[in-house]
Amino acid sequence: MLVWSTFGFLGILIPIIISIGASSLIDSVLGKDYFSSKVIFGACFILSSPIIWFLGKKLNSGAERTLLDPTTNQTVILKENHTIFWMPLEYFAVITIALGLFWISVP
Repeated sequence: MLVWSTFGFLGILIPIIISIGASSLIDSVLGKDYFSSKVIFGACFILSSPIIWFLGKKLNSGAERTLLDPTTNQTVILKENHTIFWMPLEYFAVITIALGLFWISVP
């Protein structure tokens, strides 16, 4: 199950796109089925984490809008949050680093 809000799904999509791109590039240069190495797959996840971090910082730094309810005089703050699994997108970069290190360390 994947839970996200707004553009939070990019936390999963970016490492997949980088892995597919690396797979096709490495297979064309080094030969078919070379990409099956777990080290290369883990490196793709680690390389995608700075992209996720900076994209998450950029998307989550958007302007917020403060509204006042005239009936109750309470303020409501409206802001777009880009989250995946209930955490801000930029913090999901730490998870992708951990997954990359896991793939590299697994024998």
